[in-house]
Amino acid sequence: MLKKLQKTYGLKHLPNEERFYEMFKVSRKDFYQKLESAPNAETVENMIMETFYSTKETTHGRRGVMGLSNAIERLRRIET
Repeated sequence: MLKKLQKTYGLKHLPNEERFYEMFKVSRKDFYQKLESAPNAETVENMIMETFYSTKETTHGRRGVMGLSNAIERLRRIET
């Protein structure tokens, strides 16, 4: 599945299956099938952009690093 995503859709740097599922809440196999069923290339590109670069909160970025608002809230709790 990894090779198909890399060669067919140009997704070169993909995390392992477990990490992929943690990040995007879909398996690589299901994501590939979803892309295959898309009617045209524009829809495929939109699906990729929406999955990888959406503004919803995910586990992207460094592991174990919390967002700024969460960090500030935690510091305020520690101070009191």
